[in-house]
Amino acid sequence: LRPVLLKGAHLALRVYPEPHLRPLSDLDVLFPAREEAERAFALLESAGFTRRDRGLTPAAWSLSQHLPDLHAPGTDLPVEIHGALVYSPLDDRWRKGGDRLLEGRRPFEWKGLGLEGLRPEALAAHLCGHMWQQHAGEAPKAVVLHDLRAILDREAGTFDWDLFVDLSTSAGFAGAAAEGMSLLRLLPGAPVPAQVLSALGAGERDVVLDLSPAAAGTQRLMDRLRHGGSWRASAVEGARIVFPPRAYLRYRYPDKARWPVLALYPYRWLDQAAKMGRWFRERLRTGRSGG
Repeated sequence: LRPVLLKGAHLALRVYPEPHLRPLSDLDVLFPAREEAERAFALLESAGFTRRDRGLTPAAWSLSQHLPDLHAPGTDLPVEIHGALVYSPLDDRWRKGGDRLLEGRRPFEWKGLGLEGLRPEALAAHLCGHMWQQHAGEAPKAVVLHDLRAILDREAGTFDWDLFVDLSTSAGFAGAAAEGMSLLRLLPGAPVPAQVLSALGAGERDVVLDLSPAAAGTQRLMDRLRHGGSWRASAVEGARIVFPPRAYLRYRYPDKARWPVLALYPYRWLDQAAKMGRWFRERLRTGRSGG
């Protein structure tokens, strides 16, 4: 198995001057073949890594780019085994352009282990897509700007801006990349060419970037259902969200512990209806009520 290190792990070992300068709260690794990712997941479980059961476990890869979090024995460090970036590997957005982020990976060794990392332009595009699209609506973390700045400093003079724009656009991250680079330009001396922002601005801007945090969450879920591997799989996962197992309801609504579990279903449906109504109003306001 030859994992591709993502985000913090990659940045700590290959971008920052010393690993301790880029602390991480979890470990993200990717395997381009889903079979390898599932084998790695099984190996970690056999080594004592444990998953946290929340009562609502979707089918593998149906809505997520990674398998369920595993927690290391002793340290409890979460580990995410990815099969794709931002989108599920079954998502047509991944299969029709997102997978270009895996082109030109760079092999390296660390303590005798064979590893890979994304090329700098793909790493920067993924960081933007992860923060400003996958987590759109959430407050951006300042560390992402430091990460982007560290990449540009490390690759000074060799960072291919045309390739960055091309990869960001192909993956559907043009708007997210424009958001990230616009913020990065606020840092003194950040070497972001103005024409890069213009080129990114000419790309398609994902509607999720124009919504409130609550509506953005609904939009992301609906996009994942709409772009899933098949209509049948999406329908199954949609039904699981509307009619979740009872164990999930107890996990999801701990403040309603005294309620009969069957009463939690109508409570959930009212909550979901309110979220859908808010999402629909915001989509009308943005003038983009389509998919």
